[in-house]
Amino acid sequence: MASDDGHAALAALYLRNREVMLRAANAILRNQHDAEDAVSAAVISVTARLAGGHPVDDPDAYIVQAVRNAALDQRRAAARRRGNPPVSGQHHATASPEQPADIADAAPDIVDQIIEQQRSADLRAAVKQTAEGLAEREAIMLSMLLAGHTRTEIGGRFSLTGQRVGQLLKKPIADLLGQLGIDPPGVRLQRSAGEQ
Repeated sequence: MASDDGHAALAALYLRNREVMLRAANAILRNQHDAEDAVSAAVISVTARLAGGHPVDDPDAYIVQAVRNAALDQRRAAARRRGNPPVSGQHHATASPEQPADIADAAPDIVDQIIEQQRSADLRAAVKQTAEGLAEREAIMLSMLLAGHTRTEIGGRFSLTGQRVGQLLKKPIADLLGQLGIDPPGVRLQRSAGEQ
């Protein structure tokens, strides 16, 4: 995957699935900050996998499952630190005392719902503002990319190559990520590598 095209594709993948990823992680971890950490860990993992040349059949489903796995890993690690390894494989007729609490906690509370609505509104506003600053063709291209269309599909509609579509959308996607306070994926990976 070409570097610029890969960054644009990953940014679009992230933007399309951001709310779903946060909800999936929060449903497991029940903590917004921990959920955000799980999303970050999963995005880095998926970025590394894609950069390593490992194609994924359904990137949207793959990244959401990667978030669930990262959240479960965090939950297991926290249980080990507390000295309460998660119990698995036991077949008791009665449920453990933790199960009813987990079931009761499964519904998001009103604060989580308000935060989620605000985040969705912020995302929609940022996309709208970015699109309004573009020529009509590029605005349509951005909308199609965020809706899950490939650069090749978008290029076919406008008689362009997928690579050219990626070039045209590179700056709008960087601007959109900047409005949302998100480092472009390449920057995040460079920082992670530099911190080690």
